[in-house]
Amino acid sequence: MSMPRSLETIVHDLNALTAEEFAYRKPTDRGMECLDAICDDVLSLPVPSAAFPEFFRLMERLSDSDLGSPGSLVHTMERYVGAYEDLLAESVSRKPTTLTVWMVNRVLNGATKDKSKWMGILTVAADHPAASHVTREQARRFVALQPRK
Repeated sequence: MSMPRSLETIVHDLNALTAEEFAYRKPTDRGMECLDAICDDVLSLPVPSAAFPEFFRLMERLSDSDLGSPGSLVHTMERYVGAYEDLLAESVSRKPTTLTVWMVNRVLNGATKDKSKWMGILTVAADHPAASHVTREQARRFVALQPRK
């Protein structure tokens, strides 16, 4: 059995990922495979949530790349309810991406409390200057789809 990888090694691998590795149908398309392996390694850490800030940095850095829907990053974080939500809110306030806006919508779909907080985050994302046009449109669609209560 191999030794678990350190958080530092995992962060190095996350930082080494490029948009080209997520360009589907290209010889360099190995991004999803790498993300899956990285997420498996994160799950073996003593505190997996220590890697979550790096997940959000990756989502912001590669905001135009398809990192899954939801994909291994989201599935890994969603195993730890309560450990990623504040980081998600911070990430969306810095630079909303299609994936982080989608995550906010998922939180809203399951939220029994804090709905107004998450709706506010989604509403701000719909006009955020750092968000792409596609991300802003997606945020607007999610705002329109969320029930008003």
